[in-house]
Order: sequence, then structure tokens, then C-alpha cells
Amino acid sequence: MTDNAPGPPPCPNPCTGCTQLAATAARIEDVLQTIALDISEFKNKWERSTEQF
Repeated sequence: MTDNAPGPPPCPNPCTGCTQLAATAARIEDVLQTIALDISEFKNKWERSTEQF
């Protein structure tokens, strides 16, 4: 085995690239959490409305 084993190339611009990626991931996570809250809220309203009948 040699030390020059093929691998991923070094990140050309780690600071900007990785920071932007992390920020994008955080935004996606926020959106998914909002959707999950909306779904559970709708489910609760639906269950309450069906109990009235």
C-alpha cells in the first residue's frame, strides 16, 4: 500500500463551500420541521372534528 491512495480531492474552498452547505442543510431541516408541525396540527384538528360527529 502506498500513501498516495486515490481518494476524494481536497475541498477547493472549504470555508465558503462547507459553510454554505451547512446553512442550506439547516434551512432544509427547518422547513421539514415546519411541515411536520403542520401535519401534526392538522391531524389533531381532524381528530377533534371527527369526535364531534
